[in-house]
Amino acid sequence: MADRFPVSEPLEIGFVRRVLLAAEIVDGVTLRPVTSGIRVSASGLRQRPRINASGFYVWLEEGDRQAGDIVVEALHSGFESTQAAPTALPGHVRIELTPTPRYRFTTGATALRATLRESLFGPSVPVANARIRLQWSDDNGWNDARLVSISAANGDFAVALRLAAADEARSLPNGDLAVRLKVERDGVVRTSDEIPLRQGAVSAWRQAFIWDELLP
Repeated sequence: MADRFPVSEPLEIGFVRRVLLAAEIVDGVTLRPVTSGIRVSASGLRQRPRINASGFYVWLEEGDRQAGDIVVEALHSGFESTQAAPTALPGHVRIELTPTPRYRFTTGATALRATLRESLFGPSVPVANARIRLQWSDDNGWNDARLVSISAANGDFAVALRLAAADEARSLPNGDLAVRLKVERDGVVRTSDEIPLRQGAVSAWRQAFIWDELLP
C-alpha cells in the first residue's frame, strides 16, 4: 500500500511539509476505508486529523509536539475501539477495525455469531472481554484468522474469517470450512473442537460455547 501513500502526491507539496503522521483506518472485514462513525485522535497532539481525498487520516505538525498512540474510539459504529503506534513518514500505519456483535456484515462475509459462557452448570455466567478469533486449517495445521474480536458484557461475540487469495483452507465434504475458535482470557488460551462454517455466510451458533469445556 506504500505506493498509495497520499502525502507524497505532487499536488500537495505545500501540505506535505507540515505532515507529522498518517493512518489508514479500514473495516477489517471488507477492507473499505472507515471515515465516519468513529473518533480518531493521537495522544500528545491537540488537533484532530484531517481526512484527505484517499480516505487517510493525516495529522499536521504542532511545533515540537510528538505523537503517541493513534486512538480509534468506535462510538456507535459496530467496531471495537483500538489503538496503534504510528509509523514514521513516509510510511503510514494501517489499522483494521474488528466487528462487535452489533456489526452488520455485508453479503458474502464469512463470519460466526455466538456466545461464550463460563460453565454448563450453575448460573449462566457470561464471559466478557475474552479475545476470540477463528482458526482455519490446511495441510500444515491450524492458522489464526487475522481479526481478533472481544466478547461483550453478555458474552456475545462476532468473529470474521478473511482468507487471502493464497490461503488453501480445508473444507468438509459438504463444502463448509473446517474451523475452530481460539479464545484467550487472562493470559490463558483455549480452543474449541472443530466446527463447520459456511463460506460466504454469517452463521449464528445457537448453543453457547463453554469456557470450561474448551481445550487447553
